[in-house]
Amino acid sequence: MALELKYAHQGVEKLNKAATIGWIALLLTGLLMGWINPSLFQMLWFDTSIALFVVFSLYSEMVIGPKMKTMHEMIRTCESEEIPQQYKILSSKLTPYDWFCKLLVVAIIILMALKP
Repeated sequence: MALELKYAHQGVEKLNKAATIGWIALLLTGLLMGWINPSLFQMLWFDTSIALFVVFSLYSEMVIGPKMKTMHEMIRTCESEEIPQQYKILSSKLTPYDWFCKLLVVAIIILMALKP
């Protein structure tokens, strides 16, 4: 069981690097959109979307990132076939933080799609 989790964490680490590049590109294209059409910066939905995106990015890096690194390290150094109990505890503690990130992403998508 722990071996499969090690492979999953390796995949997540690789995907995280690609996702980081994607998030940076997304922010830059959003700002470029505002630079091309400066009136967007006068619209609340656009400003709120950019602000939520920055909050999401910082929150992911400063809150979730360290917790995930601890979990990655814990499973990487695991010698047994069973998933460590401490890993399970950390995973359950991470869930509310993860839900908050998902909520931010949904709010950004709603703002950008509906443009209220």
